[in-house]
Amino acid sequence: MDVDPFDPAVVRSAYDRVADEYLAEFGGDLAKLPVDRAALDEFGRRLGGRGPTLDVGCGPGQVSRYLASQSEPEPESELESGSWPQSGSGSGSFVGIDLAPRMLAAAQRAGGTRAAFVAADMRSLPIADGHCAGLVAHYCVQHLPRSELGIVLGEFRRVLTGHGILALAAHLGTAAISIEQFLGHAIEPMGGTFYTEAELTDALSTAGFAVASTLRRDALPHEYPSERIYLLARAA
Repeated sequence: MDVDPFDPAVVRSAYDRVADEYLAEFGGDLAKLPVDRAALDEFGRRLGGRGPTLDVGCGPGQVSRYLASQSEPEPESELESGSWPQSGSGSGSFVGIDLAPRMLAAAQRAGGTRAAFVAADMRSLPIADGHCAGLVAHYCVQHLPRSELGIVLGEFRRVLTGHGILALAAHLGTAAISIEQFLGHAIEPMGGTFYTEAELTDALSTAGFAVASTLRRDALPHEYPSERIYLLARAA
């Protein structure tokens, strides 16, 4: 029987298999990605340290580390006691969520942040309604079929406050692909969806967001050859 390339179990298995290579290849990648940093800097400015931030599809935690390095620690009194899931990496104003336990272990090994790291699916976030001031989703929605994009953006909106900020990064295009090689490893075919800007902005609007800014960049030599888009949106 054919396996759905977008099945969360397929995605989890693929990222678990390449966790060490992914950390080595991309764990320090932001240092050479000025457009990515500019998008995250703008997210941080708009967030203004107002509350907890969720890093969805966090991988080895590079985005959480960068954001934490740009912000002042929040006093413990400003965080709701027991409101964040706990993990061995500690807790604080950042929580990273990923499907793959070995990617989360890589994030813990990398250290450098006060974030907690929790295994969960972006389709059903283990976070209370309206709890997060900010949510970052950098390069995770490509692992959704088009039919689930709106569902997941609705889930992002659910966990954000009424003035919450979303930073979304995605691959631009019109295709859906399937890959069987990932960072030198053979994997079960894993799906990837490329979205047009109009698809993304329309889906964000339907989910209850208003797009505030947009950036684009081309792929670098070590990256998959697709144009990237960075959307900053506020809860409408």
